[in-house]
Amino acid sequence: MNRHQTRAGLRAVLAALAIAALFVGACSNMLTELRPSEYNLRKVAEAKAVLTPEKPIFGYWDCALAVHEDFTLPIDIGGARISWASSDPSIVISASGGLAGVRRPPAGSPAVEVILTATITSGGATEIVTITVTVQPEPANDTAAVAEAASLLTDRRIGLASGDTLAAVSGNLSLPVSGLNGSEIRWGSSDEGIVTSSGRVTRPATADAPVTLTAVVVIGTVSRPVGFDLTVLRIPESDALAVAADERNLAIAFAEGDSSTSVRGNLTLPVAGSSGTTITWSSDKPALIAADGIVVLPTDADQKVVLTATIVRGGETITKTFEVTVKRAARDDAGAVSADTFALRPLFAAGESAGSVGGDITLPTRGSSGTTISWHSDDETVIAVDGKVARPSGADRTITLTATVTKNGSTETKTFRITVKKAELTAEEAVAADKAALVSTIGFASGDDTTNVTRDFTLPGSGANGTLITWDRPAEGAICSFPRTMPSPGEAVPVTVERQWNDVDFEFTGRIFRGAASVATRVSVKVRRSGTMGALKVTVSFQNPTEPVFSLAPQKLELNKKAAPPETMSVAAASGFASYTWWVDQVKLASITNTCSVDSSGLLVGFHNLRLDVTSGGKTYSAQTTFGVVEK
Repeated sequence: MNRHQTRAGLRAVLAALAIAALFVGACSNMLTELRPSEYNLRKVAEAKAVLTPEKPIFGYWDCALAVHEDFTLPIDIGGARISWASSDPSIVISASGGLAGVRRPPAGSPAVEVILTATITSGGATEIVTITVTVQPEPANDTAAVAEAASLLTDRRIGLASGDTLAAVSGNLSLPVSGLNGSEIRWGSSDEGIVTSSGRVTRPATADAPVTLTAVVVIGTVSRPVGFDLTVLRIPESDALAVAADERNLAIAFAEGDSSTSVRGNLTLPVAGSSGTTITWSSDKPALIAADGIVVLPTDADQKVVLTATIVRGGETITKTFEVTVKRAARDDAGAVSADTFALRPLFAAGESAGSVGGDITLPTRGSSGTTISWHSDDETVIAVDGKVARPSGADRTITLTATVTKNGSTETKTFRITVKKAELTAEEAVAADKAALVSTIGFASGDDTTNVTRDFTLPGSGANGTLITWDRPAEGAICSFPRTMPSPGEAVPVTVERQWNDVDFEFTGRIFRGAASVATRVSVKVRRSGTMGALKVTVSFQNPTEPVFSLAPQKLELNKKAAPPETMSVAAASGFASYTWWVDQVKLASITNTCSVDSSGLLVGFHNLRLDVTSGGKTYSAQTTFGVVEK
């Protein structure tokens, strides 16, 4: 082979190698395009790791094991998108995918387990996660609804300051005022000077103070009390102890769904401690979190921010730091508006919620993603656009607030239904108002009222204006009676009615009170005659072993001659006597046993005498009663 042939061969080999390299590169590019990137795979894996049954934002009273109300589902975790599907119509996923609408099974049905399937995607990467939740059935009636709501009002529903327990309270309490099933929760305190019914705590100066809080869960005329025993710690004796105590209890309140590792909404930074300290705040990145807790999300990446609280009383000072992570804002205007609209919530006073508002509301005017928020109220005389609340008189009012979230050309709106509670009455006004309305709150059977009682009924245990009502127990043997074990304070009192042969007027006495104000009350009812006699009661007692003394009761009963068929009464005496002789107006009846029947058809209108003679041990003993015959 000559030199020219060698060179030609080398050129051919080099050309072949170049073509092979191009082919390998093209194949590699094709595989890269078909295979999800490591970045997308990582995002999907991270989202899957945190998508647990606790990730959905359930209603205040709910969890995955017991769902009663609509809840929110996450649709984006760290940039990975999430779509949802439900296995049962008990939960319906909204078109946007972020809201789970709950349809509870009918009363008496079993709870329904629903599997929620989340599909997590990013680029070409996909993962599937399932979460099981249990939807509870509807309550059968108001009594069951109140019982269910009361069962969920446990110790952990009382909001305590950080580090506090019910056995050691040093800070204000957050007390829920609306419960499950649309119930209202009314609070009372055994010592308003230490803990008010709104949860404000005033620590005693000398010794720890035991206090009982009573929550009365109310729906309509049905109520049930729930009690909580707590101990309020005394004020520390020195400024040094005071600042130390408030430093220990100090905590930041995050927006719903936020935490120290994921901040998107504004923070609530306390400015006073329960031990009389003053608290000021500073931020190492005030452009992201200002000293008043207003948050602006960064646009590039998540940012850590250190907040420093300075706690002061007298000459004593102590500081406490908190590190939080502020999440980055959405990258475009539409995303920013969508994120801020989703996170937007009015901020209510402690212990209040959208279903029960009495104080002013904080309405944010800018979002953490740089959006502008404006507000509209459908009744500014009750809720103004700056959040000022004027409580209405007479009745609660439900107001619609509409927020418009804007950034450059992107806009979304969000509405909130807010119920403003009617203006509070003074204790004296409340007692007087509930006394005036008392008769209307008695739980009569259908068709009954105070002038016509034919069936059992209930007396109210509480009034509409936060009063408690107690009732005196009727005398033993009265035609209206209470249960042997009385209900707890605030609960309705069942009344059992024993109708007689004649109409009977009956009076209940009780007392209505709220705080130090109270008033006595009386309710009169007319229990109508029964229309059927049944058996007269015979009571037998013995003065000594050989001489029985017995009586027929009750007396002065009525038999109606015009009834069809004519009314009769059946009378029974105790068995075991040697003989029985029955008399009506000195006329001996045919019966010679311990029972007899008296027919009104052969008797004149007026009063008649019924007598029974019995023999025992060779002696005769008698008892008698009076009954009436009428034409009605």
